[in-house]
Amino acid sequence: MQIGMVLGVGFLLLAFGLVLVLRPSFYLNLKSVRETYNPKLLGSGYFRLQMRTLGVVFTLFACAFLVSTVHKGFEQTLFAVLMVVFWIVWIGFLLIWIAEKVRIIRPSLKERYDAITAEEDARRQEKETLFFAGSLVALLVAAGVLTVFR
Repeated sequence: MQIGMVLGVGFLLLAFGLVLVLRPSFYLNLKSVRETYNPKLLGSGYFRLQMRTLGVVFTLFACAFLVSTVHKGFEQTLFAVLMVVFWIVWIGFLLIWIAEKVRIIRPSLKERYDAITAEEDARRQEKETLFFAGSLVALLVAAGVLTVFR
């Protein structure tokens, strides 16, 4: 019974993470999300980038959660990779925020994302999807390789 619940929760987290990585617009177009957030924020490319980053972290967590029922060594490696990615993303966004507040970056990244045309935004969305999906696969492969050589 417990293994079924663990797998169910793990697959739900995995599905949510993959939706955020591959198609964040599916999540951002939900009625509850649209009523909660500012519509201008939801249409922002910068917010979409943040959702994709959150999706990578969710997907790594879900993979580690699912693998915990099968292989302990791979689970430990995945959690280590998850922590490294989480801290790199957190520190990266913090440094970008500080650079924008101190005016080192002008215009800010959000303003740059908002200033692009619709055609360029569509091309950028395709590139973001490939980049984040590729980095997720690379992280999972790296975790597998590290587990084998442990």
